[in-house]
Amino acid sequence: PFWLEADFLLSSLRQLLVQGVFLILWRLDASAISGAMLVQNGLVLAWCAALSSLAMECRAASAAKVVGKHVTYTDSSGEVLSGYIAYPDGASKLPVLMHVHGWGGLTDFERGRANRTASELGYVGFAVGVYTQNETASAQAPHPMGFQGKMKVSAMYQAAPQKFVTRLSAAVQFLHNHSVANANMVAACGYCFGGSAVLQFAKLGGATSSGVSGVVSFHGGLTGLESGSSNFGNVSIVVANGADDPMINMSVGNSFQEYLTAQGVRQWEFATYGHAKHGFTHPTDGTAHYHFEQVAEARSWYSMADFLHKLGFKQGSTTASTTAPASMTLTLVNYSDNGTSLNGYIAKPPGASGKLPAVIHIHTWDGLTDFERKRAERTAQELGYIGFAISIYTAAETTQAQTFYGKVQVSRSYGDKPERFASRIAAAVDYLKSLGAQVDDTKIGVVGYCFGGTGSLQFARTGMAATKGVAGVASFHGGLGSLANAYPQKYCPTRVSIFNGAGDSMITVGDITKVLATLEKTQTQWEFTNYSRAQHGFTHPSNSSSPHFHYDARAEQRSWNSMVNFLSTTFAGSGIVNTSNCRHVLSSLGNVGTTKTPGKNASSTVTKSVEVRTDNCSIANLMVKDPAVGSAFTKALANTLTCCSTEDMTVKLEPNHCRRRMHDLRMLVAFPGVKGTFTITPPSGKTVGSMPTAAAFKTKLSAALSTTQFAGTNLNVQSFVDPGQPQITGSPTGTNPSASGAKQKHFAPVWIFVVSLGLQALVAI
Repeated sequence: PFWLEADFLLSSLRQLLVQGVFLILWRLDASAISGAMLVQNGLVLAWCAALSSLAMECRAASAAKVVGKHVTYTDSSGEVLSGYIAYPDGASKLPVLMHVHGWGGLTDFERGRANRTASELGYVGFAVGVYTQNETASAQAPHPMGFQGKMKVSAMYQAAPQKFVTRLSAAVQFLHNHSVANANMVAACGYCFGGSAVLQFAKLGGATSSGVSGVVSFHGGLTGLESGSSNFGNVSIVVANGADDPMINMSVGNSFQEYLTAQGVRQWEFATYGHAKHGFTHPTDGTAHYHFEQVAEARSWYSMADFLHKLGFKQGSTTASTTAPASMTLTLVNYSDNGTSLNGYIAKPPGASGKLPAVIHIHTWDGLTDFERKRAERTAQELGYIGFAISIYTAAETTQAQTFYGKVQVSRSYGDKPERFASRIAAAVDYLKSLGAQVDDTKIGVVGYCFGGTGSLQFARTGMAATKGVAGVASFHGGLGSLANAYPQKYCPTRVSIFNGAGDSMITVGDITKVLATLEKTQTQWEFTNYSRAQHGFTHPSNSSSPHFHYDARAEQRSWNSMVNFLSTTFAGSGIVNTSNCRHVLSSLGNVGTTKTPGKNASSTVTKSVEVRTDNCSIANLMVKDPAVGSAFTKALANTLTCCSTEDMTVKLEPNHCRRRMHDLRMLVAFPGVKGTFTITPPSGKTVGSMPTAAAFKTKLSAALSTTQFAGTNLNVQSFVDPGQPQITGSPTGTNPSASGAKQKHFAPVWIFVVSLGLQALVAI
């Protein structure tokens, strides 16, 4: 209505005036901001919040029948807290999802997530404030005081986590008095600081005592959670983490998963999203704290929505329809791989017409059975795609695999020859493409189970998936041991998803760590989900006569739904990497010899690079400015590689989180905080000569450095980089491009902000 638009315009103009004044304060020198001004700034912040209330409620009202309200309530100590509640208009007694803010206090980001909860999922979205009004003012003050305030306030809560229980319990209590909320069906999610908050809420028994059935942590810190007593009760937990989050590295994540298991938490999941940094759900704001990553944000939101549905939240189901169609077209087919006869089973949706996406299902070590055929049928029924259950085995191998010893022999014959494995899958892809008008050959996915899960990953690793134009591959409880140190590593640009059982004794943490590190290095879009207590073969019906399969209903359904979303988003273009950004690793250092091109001698123009990675930041403490050090380093490399003179050798540092650079070809300079990969590149026209083993290379290099300030530096010689792929020098997708380069100012001219805010207001109107 007109009055609503006019009111919103007035609110926007008021915000422009206030924020213009606020930005003038930002331009003041930090040393000139007195304690009195901090109080004054707090009043300005309170004014801004009050004026923005109407704007937020109007935005909620403009969404599809969503009501949004700012609310206040008190905790058990009498502290006044604020929140924002959103719900579908005209509804009553709906499930509730609480959203807990980051270290900056309650903002429009969490309010927007509450609105999204109401509009997309059909639940009550409740953005809750953990901070008091004064704490919020401190955390949201202008830079640099705001940063100091965030540090101080968040640290106070981390040191006294029982406060999380007090504040979040008060939010749940408020819901008991709300007419629309069903306070007996509540879940909580949080972001960064809020992610830690909901995990502490669960750990300390607050969730159980308040009747909160599940919590979801988005890029929440895990430090300190493993100390002290715990009382998780029956609460279910989902953790969504970024693989490139320096605050939560792989070892910290692994340790926390082991902790959850040891504490008896029966239902937990830990999802890791490739290339996602800290704060991947939050819009990048020009600081080093938030790094929006579109794929990770979308996938983690979907995972949360499906998680809530499994908890019994019935509005807004995100799962695919399971209503069986009247009939499907089911066909047994035959095709060949370079003359070897193979067979498969195709399921097509009823009334299928036009080009459809297709999904290939690869069997376990048993060979093609009714299990894979049913998964193909389910693909046709629920997804509307063509489902193709294929046999990797020949008829003779299928017969051989009917005994345990035969399974071991046949499956190992493919494990030892991954190119043969990939060739079998490629033949199935070719058959699908031969169907012409029936299949959209730009939308083909490959998934596999156990033996087949390994096969789908080998198909991607060898580069065959990319060659055949397969958009994505998924592995269900597939073995990873044969992939951990396998070369070449050409996953990119194929999108990869791995679904794993945390209780699978056949898949070690070491193998997981190595495979995920490889995926991250190749720049492909990937994700890994671990399901608590799920054992090997969790998607497959258990067999009393065989200990190989251990069906787990929760993990099976969650992983299936995740695969459905993974494929649909992939086919829609999400997670597709530009091939120019791919990075392929041809072989380990110890296995590569002189590179020769057919028809040319060993001095061909092929150029390779060698990576030498520091395992830790011990090198960072060395401020090296002596050219002799750089000379010794490059000379050691030149002597080892037997290809180039010291003058020719290029030594560069590709940083990892520390955002520093090494830029002098003849002088090695280490900066505080440096941690990353040294890339040594011979000049164009030169080749890498005869290579020693990795151990020999490290020995020679260490000897050359023994008389320098680099003595004792822990080096890990890793691998060759594919000469056909460029080095990654830019910021990964989703990072802040201003993070490197010249030092950024903390403010821009006021008129830029005012103009941009004015445009925002006009767009919103």
